[in-house]
Amino acid sequence: RESADLAEALLTDERLDGALQQRIDGLLALPLSFEVSTETGDKEAAELAQKKAAEVWWRFCPEPVLRDVLKWLIMLGVAVVQLNWTEERGQWLPLLEVWHPRDLWFEGHEVTYKVGTPTAQIAIGADPYKWAIFASGSQTPWMNGAVRRVAMYYLAKQQMFTDWAHYSEVYGHPTRVGKYPAALDESDETARERDAYQDALVNAGKSPVIMLPVDIDSEGKAAAGWDYELVQADGASAVEVFERGIRYCDSAAAMAILRQTLTMEPAPIGSHALGKVHNAVRHEGKRADTEGLATTGHFEVLRPWALFNFGDERLAPWPKWDTRTPEEREAQAEAEVLEARRRADVAKAEAEARRAVAEAKRAEAIAAAEAAKLRAETLERVAGAFAALGASTLASRVDWDALAKDEGLPLAPAGKSQPRELGRRALSGGGKVLHVVDGTYELFRAHFSRGRRRVVDGKDVKATVGMVASLVTLLEAGEVTHLAVAFDNPITSFRNKLFEGYKDDTVVPAALRAQFEDAEAAARALGVVVWSMDEFEADDALATACQKYAQDFATIRLLSPDKDLAQCLTRAGVVLVDRARGRELAADGVRDRFGVDPESIPDLLALVGDAADQIPGLDGVGIEAAAALLSRYGHIEDIPEDATDWDVEVWGAERVAAALKAGREDALLYRELATLVRNVPLEEKAEELAWGGESEGFGAWCERMNADHLKGRLPVAG
Repeated sequence: RESADLAEALLTDERLDGALQQRIDGLLALPLSFEVSTETGDKEAAELAQKKAAEVWWRFCPEPVLRDVLKWLIMLGVAVVQLNWTEERGQWLPLLEVWHPRDLWFEGHEVTYKVGTPTAQIAIGADPYKWAIFASGSQTPWMNGAVRRVAMYYLAKQQMFTDWAHYSEVYGHPTRVGKYPAALDESDETARERDAYQDALVNAGKSPVIMLPVDIDSEGKAAAGWDYELVQADGASAVEVFERGIRYCDSAAAMAILRQTLTMEPAPIGSHALGKVHNAVRHEGKRADTEGLATTGHFEVLRPWALFNFGDERLAPWPKWDTRTPEEREAQAEAEVLEARRRADVAKAEAEARRAVAEAKRAEAIAAAEAAKLRAETLERVAGAFAALGASTLASRVDWDALAKDEGLPLAPAGKSQPRELGRRALSGGGKVLHVVDGTYELFRAHFSRGRRRVVDGKDVKATVGMVASLVTLLEAGEVTHLAVAFDNPITSFRNKLFEGYKDDTVVPAALRAQFEDAEAAARALGVVVWSMDEFEADDALATACQKYAQDFATIRLLSPDKDLAQCLTRAGVVLVDRARGRELAADGVRDRFGVDPESIPDLLALVGDAADQIPGLDGVGIEAAAALLSRYGHIEDIPEDATDWDVEVWGAERVAAALKAGREDALLYRELATLVRNVPLEEKAEELAWGGESEGFGAWCERMNADHLKGRLPVAG
């Protein structure tokens, strides 16, 4: 309270108040922007939060409020703000209200700030998201307040004004000197004449009077009469002392508020050099002020705002005041133009190189296809010739399998008795495609996106029917020849033993969990191979299929939007398909989308987290920083601990390095969780994955599920 009252008294001095307003105006005049958060992998949500924050910032933190915050933050080193939450147009806004610091104190025993109201004392930490403390330092911010440096000069200045007034009262009036002949002191009668003269002088004004007997005048002659003289005190030098002292106090106090003490002092260097030093110190002061303001604004105001409006405080953007000088802005703009030109040149060169490689591959593929066609035609003609020989000894000696292998053809003829089928089968067999579906995802998508559907007994089957409808749509196009569906049954897997926070069956609504067995039975009725995962997960089955059947299929299509499956895209022919969004991702597109190679996908998810699998990631490591580091170093253990050893540019490198150092063991565990297993026991051979049509019981299933719209759309097996 006393410090706040002292600060109010100091600011009645127009010079001190002017210096404070100059410092505040300099800060508020800076351009304000908001940086997108890099703490979460959801870049779209972070960009949306950044956009919304820029729209509403001045609504809940208008300039008058920010002025009051800066006023008390500069003068006392601490400012307390109450967050009054209100709902406007569907979002919650924290309207800031600055409390006068006379109502704030620090409770040393409890190590907490408290505010006093007419009825109670409130501990600020006891009510989260209600208060914000802007402070200069975390331990004793009041020690950094300008009032501690300014008060002495202010009091000295007031004392000088008082002394100046006293001096003027004593020495400011002239002294009247009356002179009389010294002989008048010799008798009482003549002394009365002297006294009468003195009374006359005293009554003539308020200035002091001195009576001097004079025997001789100033020229050494005998003084015979009376005389009168006004004597003025020489106070010019004393007044100058007071003026210099007051000017010094004004200057010193203003320098203390403006944080320019060193650069305002006289220095034995040229004015240009001194001006450059002055500007450098002034901008460093602005940077310090804005960084403290931005940090508190982010953690105390914007993070609760992001939590209430987006459900994740990590989406909160960072406010940033641009403290660069015009010269710095111009230099950076020029550097950005040069960098853009350089990137454009590099991109152009890379595009031309890719085009050249693609053309070379295309030409090679065309040549290979022509050669294969020629070999097949030749082999077919040879086979036809031998067929004409019938059962001759020469025909019986031909090893058709060896001949096809020697000719580089993918398939041998079905039998020596049908040699003319050799060429056709050899040419068509190499283009087989395997479709592997994430059945659990299809169930979740159907459960949360489709209307309510029930059977007679009241059991909800909308997820099962929706999943089957999705498979029917896939099959009726006629392009799917080999198909398998993998399910998590249950959701809990071996990964839950490694990390308790990993996703489990608690994330599944009861109505959906009750349909897992029904969904698998429905897929089998559709004639599809089903992989029911118990210890492993559906994604592990998809990853295993990529490896197990790599030699049997030219293309393997993984029908799932899960980004962890991108680690399987290590070769041409494996494609990740997001049917809901109509997007496909192949090996050559992983780096463009995620910024890393497929082999680094588990490392990336370990650092930034994967909400779908409840992998938390590391606090303080954003998607851009993680991608930049893994693009350069590949894996977590290969990233140097010290940021100074990095040869790649990362925003907030020191902060990211500290987060990596503190959470390296956790990150390695998270990577193990994100790494898919590729040796799940899948018993089916490649030919057993061929889809031959729906089973005879599928129509009856449709009737039980009230799904007649699915009947008759597909051929029946057999």
